[in-house]
Amino acid sequence: MNREMSFLAVGFVLFACATVANAELLTTDASFGNQSDGVTIKSPWNNPATQTTGSTASQSPFTYTDSTTFPSNGMGAYWAASSTTTPYFAQVLGTAIAADATGLRYMNADFMLPTSGSGGFQLCVAGSSYFAQRAFSFLVNGSGLYATSGTGAGTKLLTTEVGVWYNVSLSLDMTNNSYSGTITREGTFAQTAISSRAFATENAITQIYSDTQGAAGMGLPQGNLGARVDNWALSDTVLPSVLIPEPNAVILLCTGMLGLLAYAWRKRK
Repeated sequence: MNREMSFLAVGFVLFACATVANAELLTTDASFGNQSDGVTIKSPWNNPATQTTGSTASQSPFTYTDSTTFPSNGMGAYWAASSTTTPYFAQVLGTAIAADATGLRYMNADFMLPTSGSGGFQLCVAGSSYFAQRAFSFLVNGSGLYATSGTGAGTKLLTTEVGVWYNVSLSLDMTNNSYSGTITREGTFAQTAISSRAFATENAITQIYSDTQGAAGMGLPQGNLGARVDNWALSDTVLPSVLIPEPNAVILLCTGMLGLLAYAWRKRK
């Protein structure tokens, strides 16, 4: 009986892993594996200003419950801080989300602001054209992470740190025209909940894009402080989540290291 239960448990775990691994992505090249270090990013990403490049230094530090969807492939997207450039890159969804869509969709992105100062960049889920009515966007700047819906002033979700990576994981409730999720900080893995927020659905969602223009629409200072982005995807099915170290595992690891140090010290004596 125990053996049968064990086989059932293993089967369930394998099925669950396969379900996550087969996420039906609406975007491709989420981890920028098709790009090259220092080279202008190309298809499937649209990079009209040619200022965004592949970057080995922009590999996200997060690991995921499924490394097939979000592999640690040593690559991410990057643009440099500048007082004269306004970078922009985007990707059109393989299948648009209709304006009258129902059910759930999912988004994931890892991001980091590399330079302090006035300004920042946004991660935007939008309609059919650049500067179209936004379904929603997040602005990352020197003082924090802000969220907006459609147009109007942004709401500060948390205070961010320059040079620190963050993950945002969202569920998009198309039936109730809202989204919610969590933001996770690298290192401490502290999590901030994003409570349900409304977004505009007048237009179909057809693309994701990032630029430096969103600050003005949120009533915040505008400027290019650079950007690092990785593992950015929209999906019809649940996306893999960031692996959060178990506290007990950390305690056991620390205890084991202390034991090894004590053993080495005793041997030296």
